[in-house]
Amino acid sequence: MRNKGSTRSIGLVGLVTVLVALSAVAACQDGGRQLAVLVHDEPVAIDRGHQYWAGLLTLSKSGECLQLRDINADGQVQTIPSTRGGVFLAVWPRGHRAESNDSGVSIIDYAGRIVANTGDVIRVGGYILTDKPVVSREEIPDDCRLLPKKLVGQDVTVITDGEARTLQLPGSSLYFLRELTRLGTKVFRMVGLEARLELHGDCLRLGGENGPVPIWPAGFTPYMSEGGMVEVRNSAGVTITRIGDWLELMGAEKQVDSGPCSGPHWVDSLITKVTRGGAVVWER
Repeated sequence: MRNKGSTRSIGLVGLVTVLVALSAVAACQDGGRQLAVLVHDEPVAIDRGHQYWAGLLTLSKSGECLQLRDINADGQVQTIPSTRGGVFLAVWPRGHRAESNDSGVSIIDYAGRIVANTGDVIRVGGYILTDKPVVSREEIPDDCRLLPKKLVGQDVTVITDGEARTLQLPGSSLYFLRELTRLGTKVFRMVGLEARLELHGDCLRLGGENGPVPIWPAGFTPYMSEGGMVEVRNSAGVTITRIGDWLELMGAEKQVDSGPCSGPHWVDSLITKVTRGGAVVWER
C-alpha cells in the first residue's frame, strides 16, 4: 500500500433504488479468472464538499471482484466485514470497466482514462446501498456476496503522500487553502453563510476584504480559465464556482493568525447554493 497514514470509511448513507448490471470484463492474471465488475445507472451528485469515503481498492481473495477496504487511524487495513462496513463491494458508474496489468487491475472510465489501480488509496463520492440491488446473488463471487455495496460516483481521486493543504495558482500569487482527506467521518457544522466570493490581495475571501477565507473541501483546486477568471474545481475537474459568485455554505468560522491568508477562516465548507448574475447555477 502506498500510503500508510491514509483514510478510512466515511460515506453518505442513502436509500436508493438502483438497477445493477453484472459484467465479467477483465481476466485476472492468476489463472485467467474473470473479474466481476458491478456497474450502476444511478445519478450521483457532483462533489461540492459532500461527505466521501476513502480507503484501499483491492481484489478479493478469489481475485473475482473489486473491494473497497477501510483504513483505521493507525493505518491498518480492515479485512473483516461488519455491520458498520469495513469491507465493501464496489459498484461503479456504467461505462467503467476493469483491465488487468502487470501489477494488478486498473479501473478505466467511460473516456478510457485510468481512474485507479488496485493497491491505491482512493477518495470517492457516492452512497452505501441500504437496499438490495437488482442482481442475482448467484452472479456475485462467493467471497463478495454478503458485503455491503458501495455506490461509487464519478469523483474518484487517488490519495498520495503529497496531498497539499495550501496550493498556489500557477502564474499567479493566489493562495488556495483546502482540507486534507480526513480520517473518520466528516461532520458538517450547521451554521449558514451567504456571501460573494471575492479576491483580496493574494487570498479568496467571502463577503469582502475582512470576510473569512474559505477552506475548500479535500481535492478542490484553483484554475485560471481562458478568459482569465479564477475558478474552483473539484477532484473530477468540474467547475464548482468562480470569483463573483454568490455562495450559500454550511460550516463554521475559525480565527487563524498565521499563514499566507491570516484572519477568519470558513472551515468544514459544504456549498449548498451558487448564484451567478442573479441566476441560480446550482442548489442542493
